[in-house]
Amino acid sequence: MFEGIVASLLNRYLGKYIEDLDLENLNVGIFGGNVFLSNLKLKTEALYELGLPIEVKAGSIGKFNVNIPWNGLSSQPVVIKIEEIFIVAGQVIDREWDTELEKRLARAAKKRILESIDNLSIFGNGSMENGGFLETLITTVMNNLQIYIRGVHIRFEDSMTNTDSPRALGLCIQTISLETTNSKWKPILSQQNGQTSVYEIVKIDSASFYCNTMCSTLLYTNKTMVSDWQDKMRSGLNNFNINEEPLEFILKPVVLKIKIIVNKSNEVRVPKLLVDFVLQDAALQMSRKQFVALMETAEFMKLAEINRLIHL
Repeated sequence: MFEGIVASLLNRYLGKYIEDLDLENLNVGIFGGNVFLSNLKLKTEALYELGLPIEVKAGSIGKFNVNIPWNGLSSQPVVIKIEEIFIVAGQVIDREWDTELEKRLARAAKKRILESIDNLSIFGNGSMENGGFLETLITTVMNNLQIYIRGVHIRFEDSMTNTDSPRALGLCIQTISLETTNSKWKPILSQQNGQTSVYEIVKIDSASFYCNTMCSTLLYTNKTMVSDWQDKMRSGLNNFNINEEPLEFILKPVVLKIKIIVNKSNEVRVPKLLVDFVLQDAALQMSRKQFVALMETAEFMKLAEINRLIHL
């Protein structure tokens, strides 16, 4: 039964973002305890939950791997590993009007609202037989979940706001990890039964944000993607330049740790959730050109969203 729930959840959430998802291969992997997918293509509407008039011009996930120890869920972690999330986004209006695509985008927005209501409870009204056992098992799995993400580069290109000054905004992250730890923040394989607190630590390594205001190298141009866009995104992530054009950082690469304590006791005087951010030296800088570019893009996107809604 639990395998079916996991399969349903993965099918549901991956299907929202992945184009032409191989459900048969996914389900076989889930029931076998090891899911491995590669070279996944993201849907055009994958970023629609942001509520912005932008869409994915090109997006891919290099590798997606989930290891599920079905015979030891209470004592071994479920491990999720993801490599190379590359996304190039752009304005919705920098392409010809596509009625079918716009309908898909509108459905995605409605689906987001319905799912936010649905997700208030994984088990609906709680009438599921053995729901208590399943809820306990899922809680145990979530408490022992380990997530490792390597190589994230999300880039928004804007050649519409100011045609004389095309710009590119981007987020780069080398690694993200989430692990269960003990009270001294040392990783452990599983949370011990009977503990009143769950300790999780999130580590984000080399996170940066850039804004190139006079971008001579656009990956999405003339309504088409350059053929080697993934290589260029990889170069931007690892070498901080694309086609020898350096990234102009607003936030230079930083290391961030987030320590999370979830209290499971019924003690009212103890907070249910404690979150501590540990940030090493951070360098923020913004030129006047970058500030103006950000403000122009934000204003243009407001107008673009109004225009899009009028045409729906």
